[in-house]
Amino acid sequence: MGARLAIAFEPSYISKFGKCTPYLGRFWSGCAGKAKRGLEISGIGVIDLDLHTCLHLEAVQTPTPSTLETVDWTLVDYWYLHVLRVRKESLLKLTPYVVTDVYFSKATSVNGAIQMGLHVISRLRDDASLRYLTTQLPCSGRGRPKQYDGKIDIKNIDEGRFEVIALDNGQGRILSAVVNSVSLKRNIRLCIWESADKKTHKLYFSTDISMVAKEIIDYYRTRFQIEFCYRDGKQFTGLTDCQSRDLNKLHFHFNTSLTSVNLAKVKAVEKGTVLSMASVKVLWHNIFLMQRFISVLGDQTERRNK
Repeated sequence: MGARLAIAFEPSYISKFGKCTPYLGRFWSGCAGKAKRGLEISGIGVIDLDLHTCLHLEAVQTPTPSTLETVDWTLVDYWYLHVLRVRKESLLKLTPYVVTDVYFSKATSVNGAIQMGLHVISRLRDDASLRYLTTQLPCSGRGRPKQYDGKIDIKNIDEGRFEVIALDNGQGRILSAVVNSVSLKRNIRLCIWESADKKTHKLYFSTDISMVAKEIIDYYRTRFQIEFCYRDGKQFTGLTDCQSRDLNKLHFHFNTSLTSVNLAKVKAVEKGTVLSMASVKVLWHNIFLMQRFISVLGDQTERRNK
């Protein structure tokens, strides 16, 4: 693993039918763009910016919202934070940064992660309410010192308040500054990615205000590697194939499937090649097939000698 690491957290929908499977309910499916009946896993991975990959750490099955309601919990405000909180000591040994989707850019999620000692890197909604920090020195008069200098208009940015970083190959530019987020109720390091034609903006942020702007965007974009872990697990290592109705057996199956993807990635790194799960599958299928032929037909050379 490289020196630049971050924890990636991402729930994933698992198709499952029946009536007796524990925690079977309706969960959001990103592929379908709607909630579907099945299971969900709360996945934790570690992303490596230098290798541009993600390795699976653990997947925990998500209880249904109706189950959580019995203890006055919600998915976003309690359960997802609980999954990280139980493992925070192990995670903090790897890195203090956690990268999440824009869905988790809420005050409860961000403040909960900060209370664990983690810094959050994520993306804000395009219409997020942000304020400039004042540059005026506090006066000696009565009253509270001025803190903010008005709302940030993304379409009419005051570039004098931002550090402007040009990107190579016509990929646009980054505008970075420490600002106040109204929804998160704290100051953040804001990085605005702006396309070359200035028609598209994306708002990224980190609760670590000393963080380098370009790394914030690199961390967030590398987060998508955890979704590739789920994709490879579902397509090649049987992530959705377990028919068990036992909670422990399901937990073992989910983690074994995703760990198999890890092993393929490690082998690809050792050989200095780009991972292709399809190529790995074909390779091992051919090896198994040849071993089967040899075991059934025997060694023709030995037969001739006899």
